[in-house]
Amino acid sequence: MKNKKYLFVTGVIILLIFTILFYILANKEGLKDLTVEEKIEDFEYMYEILKDNYSHFYEIKKIYGYDWLSHKEEFEKEIRKTKDNMEFYHCMQRILITELHDDHTLILDPSYYNTYLDVMKVYEDAYEAFKPFEKMFKKAGKKYEGWYQLFLEEYPDIYINKNVDLASRNKPKDNIKAHVIEEGKIAYLKIQSFFIDYGNNEKGYEKEKNKITNFLNDIKDYPYLIIDITGNGGGSSKYWIESLVSPLSNKDMKDINYEAINIIRGGDYTMKYFEYHFPEIKQNSIEKLDFYNSIPKEVKDNFKYYIKTGMQEELEERNSIGFNGKIFLIVDENVYSAADEFARFCNQSNFATLAGTKTTGSGGNNTMFMILPNSGLMLRFEAEMLLNKDGTSQYETGTIPDIEIQKEEFGDYGIKAMKEIIDIIRSEEQNK
Repeated sequence: MKNKKYLFVTGVIILLIFTILFYILANKEGLKDLTVEEKIEDFEYMYEILKDNYSHFYEIKKIYGYDWLSHKEEFEKEIRKTKDNMEFYHCMQRILITELHDDHTLILDPSYYNTYLDVMKVYEDAYEAFKPFEKMFKKAGKKYEGWYQLFLEEYPDIYINKNVDLASRNKPKDNIKAHVIEEGKIAYLKIQSFFIDYGNNEKGYEKEKNKITNFLNDIKDYPYLIIDITGNGGGSSKYWIESLVSPLSNKDMKDINYEAINIIRGGDYTMKYFEYHFPEIKQNSIEKLDFYNSIPKEVKDNFKYYIKTGMQEELEERNSIGFNGKIFLIVDENVYSAADEFARFCNQSNFATLAGTKTTGSGGNNTMFMILPNSGLMLRFEAEMLLNKDGTSQYETGTIPDIEIQKEEFGDYGIKAMKEIIDIIRSEEQNK
């Protein structure tokens, strides 16, 4: 009897041990409370990769007088003061977004992480673009489950839905404003964001695209169209290609002149990605660029290769409505990212006449990622510097409008610019 009891107790203990081991193994990749040493290790991992691969240290120093790399000890002190995982997240995010002044370089929160997963699952082009990072996204999954719980505790109203799409929530409800200014002659279209709700199967975007298409069909015989993207911080290039260029362009694609020239630093971390997509990149040394002598010395010393890209493939699928009028595009200093790309496209291809103030600018075409070893947080960052034809950085200069319209301290700048364009149109009409 004693032997049976002994065997039973032993069996229970062994089962308990196996249960504990299974739990530990199953959760070894999950999120735990980070130690100070682990936080510092994550920061230093990020710092070392950015030091040799990030593309905008030169411009940030020139524009803001801020040498990010020289503040390493200061950043580490701030990180040591963080009391928990969420404080660490916010500290790292501030070190990037606030100090770098670059909205394209940031830590992915759970919402942003899930958005990228959705995009890669649904879109073949996106999957191919991010394929070098596929294992990284999968590896981060367990940790992001833990991060989601922390975000849910801190922001319960926002993260109550695990698949919350914060960009969608922050997008203006009246994103599209369209009306006729002068019957049969001048039409006006304002788009406040080029964001596409990928996590919602693009349902919101499709409604907006249909609204734009219907309006453009109604005014296709008008001689003038004013498109206003003031305040548009970007989103997806797909938005403006499909909703604006495709229906409004009446040119053959080979006649559309658009080219982006990006240079990269050649750091080991990002070269794996670039060589995957551009196998011959090491043959493209920046010394071969026509305007090499115009590139600032500090840029020459820190960048090695260039990439030239166009938009022929993206622009091939057109659905022209037969619009033959003149297009004005209103821009301001808040135009950024995909919206600035649209402004650059209009400027280079003569698709539209730009009016307003210079844009904020943007970076390169290829998004980079890294995963921090302890927290599992993923960081997106830029590894390309987009150059103007005179060798200057587009991140620094922004896109310069054809017609500069002074901005006043108060009032709706888009309305002011629209009125000045109407005056220009009426002046042109009188001089015909």
